[in-house]
Amino acid sequence: MTVLEVEPQNDPDALRERAARGLAMLRAGEAERAVNDLTSALIDQVRLLGPLHADTLQTRANLALGHVLVGRADEGAFDEVLELAHGARW
Repeated sequence: MTVLEVEPQNDPDALRERAARGLAMLRAGEAERAVNDLTSALIDQVRLLGPLHADTLQTRANLALGHVLVGRADEGAFDEVLELAHGARW
């Protein structure tokens, strides 16, 4: 791999695109698939961008919505989003 090549999981633009694709899946009614993709994107966003980055927080919020749509709102997704948002320094 050359210096100019970046692995997709390490590229902020690629992560943003993955999260956007997950949101598009939510809007298209494919919530289960969206939850899987958003979870994967979120893991890489937290690692690369940090837990309080705006993109990470947006993905968490979208993932929380996905959990509601697939009937898993009890998994604490909303609590986690609220906790992170409350602790963020704006």
